[in-house]
Amino acid sequence: MVATLVLCIVIWLTPLWAYAQTPQTTLDRTAPLAKGLTAWFKAIPKFNGGKYMYDIMGGPPIQLTNMGNAGTTSGWAGPTQTFHTGEIRFDGVDDNMSTPANSAIMPPFYSMLLWMKMAANAPGDYALLWEAVNGNASLYITNNNQIAAYAGAISLDPATTVLSINTWYHIAVVSTTQVRAYVNCRLDGTAAGAGPLSASAFSHLFGMNSSTGSKFTGSMNDMRFYNRSLTGEEVCAAMQESKRGDPQLLPTLYSGKGGNVLGFVLATFTKGRFFPFFRAQ
Repeated sequence: MVATLVLCIVIWLTPLWAYAQTPQTTLDRTAPLAKGLTAWFKAIPKFNGGKYMYDIMGGPPIQLTNMGNAGTTSGWAGPTQTFHTGEIRFDGVDDNMSTPANSAIMPPFYSMLLWMKMAANAPGDYALLWEAVNGNASLYITNNNQIAAYAGAISLDPATTVLSINTWYHIAVVSTTQVRAYVNCRLDGTAAGAGPLSASAFSHLFGMNSSTGSKFTGSMNDMRFYNRSLTGEEVCAAMQESKRGDPQLLPTLYSGKGGNVLGFVLATFTKGRFFPFFRAQ
């Protein structure tokens, strides 16, 4: 009887253990905020550390340059927001991140969202948050600590809000037949101009401009690219979802050595993975 019970337990735990050994990251691509999401770089368990920041959507990763694997001012670091699991820090000297050319990220109209925190005032030649190299699309912090956004022949320089040091902000730039900038999901400025960008394969830079070296000092995380123009309501929804831990993104923290298998088993029960009668109706 005891041997039979032990055998049953082993058989039941085997798929759980196998599942716990493999990082699980899935995305509900049918969810409204996943529509048109072409690249998503976020510091989450199993994606942290090393010289790359991986794209949750499966595209080419961002490469970290002149950054250590861990440090207080450069490279991967622990979170300074309760809802983040990590962040990337730029020292304002030579730190930068880049992607290879990727046509999927830069369509004619786009939305780019990120969380950022300045550790120092922007320099006189502005501080780069993001640039599509040779794509005439970019996002800066001006020397007055305001957002500046560029999309083709459209220039929004500057937006309205004066940003504070050591404060996290959710920033979004949306390209339509105008460019719109959002700070903490509030519309911060608009500028009208030419139509769509050319849909070319641009490489992307973060933290340091390709020509002038406009250097950013501070932290970034959760950079998202869409191949469509988000509405203001969608920008706010994305910010709030991020603060709640992105229920559309389902990573597990369990990886065998450091994994809490008991916790995983309990989570499995409550989520109804193996026992449907536990599943919420």
